[in-house]
Amino acid sequence: MPRLAAGGDGARAFTEAVDATEDRFLAVSGIETIVGAYLGNADGFRLPSPGPKRSSTGARRFEIRKSDGLTVACLYLHSHPVIEELEARFGKPGVASTEAVRWRLLRFARVDTLIDGFGPLMQEVWMRIAIFGTGGAGGYFGAQLAHAGEDVVFIARGAHLQAIRTTGLRLDTPAGEIVIQPARVTDDPAQVGEVDVVLLGVKAWQVTEAAEALRPMIGPETMVVPLQNGVEAPSQLAARLGVEHALAGLCGTFSWVTAPGRIRSIGASHFIKFGELDNRRSERIEILRQVFERASVQVEIPADIHKALWDKFLLVVSFGGMGALTRAPIGVIRTLPETRRLLECCMQEVEAVARARRVALAASVVADTMAFLDSLPKDATTSLQRDIIDGKPSELEAWNGAVVRLAREAGVAVPTHEGVYYCLLPQELRARGRLTFPV
Repeated sequence: MPRLAAGGDGARAFTEAVDATEDRFLAVSGIETIVGAYLGNADGFRLPSPGPKRSSTGARRFEIRKSDGLTVACLYLHSHPVIEELEARFGKPGVASTEAVRWRLLRFARVDTLIDGFGPLMQEVWMRIAIFGTGGAGGYFGAQLAHAGEDVVFIARGAHLQAIRTTGLRLDTPAGEIVIQPARVTDDPAQVGEVDVVLLGVKAWQVTEAAEALRPMIGPETMVVPLQNGVEAPSQLAARLGVEHALAGLCGTFSWVTAPGRIRSIGASHFIKFGELDNRRSERIEILRQVFERASVQVEIPADIHKALWDKFLLVVSFGGMGALTRAPIGVIRTLPETRRLLECCMQEVEAVARARRVALAASVVADTMAFLDSLPKDATTSLQRDIIDGKPSELEAWNGAVVRLAREAGVAVPTHEGVYYCLLPQELRARGRLTFPV
């Protein structure tokens, strides 16, 4: 559950905070020690005779799991001699009630010092966030969150893991370098424990495998936000982890790993969007939106997250496929009339598939996407293009391959995407070791 830290005066404000966070805030406040000392034997809330049992305070860790436990303790302390000390220090309450005694107990535990010390910073909700896959997208957004002070742990491996452990995570941006050091990083999700949010930054073909690997971090209320380019990851996560843990998500960033522990980001268009699979505006996604907003990340909860996914899908599979086939950056593709026309054809075909699947794209979606591509730096490329050029396994199957597959299911012709997919397929199979031929 997200941690709420509340400031302000009076019992009501703090009681709301206690109820919202249950045992988390109580544990850090030290209340369990005080209640344990005065209750003595806490099993089943059996109350001993009045009088503190100081000898076993350290050994008896009374853990309050629900606010009812604190209420029982307050009812008991209402007639306990310790109240005299409380009243001597803080004065008698205006109203002799269980709530007043409860508040005085909290004051006695020095929670008031904790509240006053943090002040405005304690008016917000904080989440524990895991970045599963610290590549270009995961690394960029994870670094921004960690830089803003959020509780972030990175999941990485190999030389990337060792570099982050040794010298931190370094994000090179046009505005300067962001260094997260020390960075919390591991290659073992079991060492992390339950988190509130997982940002899934692996490649599209790794989603189902990653869903199994991240299970040790999944608690009853954990959300998993996929950042992959594609439209199938949310349903894959829901099938593996349960629909209650899966959000739909997408991001936009021109960022990639340039060396172990180092990520480069170009351009000024970096954003993240997410939502519930049923487009419900839930409390948890609103809290997550606030977390990104605090980190100065452009964030949005679209009214229709599936439309947003297909808007992005139309962009990346068309740009990525053409870039990989031509091996040219966007400045060349959009300038040559022949390649520009093929790019538009790719977009029109994705639009047709989306409409056949009852996704309500805007009538101007192709023109709007072309305008966006016209605004990009002329040397911009996609991860698909870079991976295929480098001879690495790519997301071809989840991009252009998915267009071909989904089009067949919907009975829509997509000849341009078929051509792109079929022409790139031999290189993809070679990169995966399934074909061998000289370059």
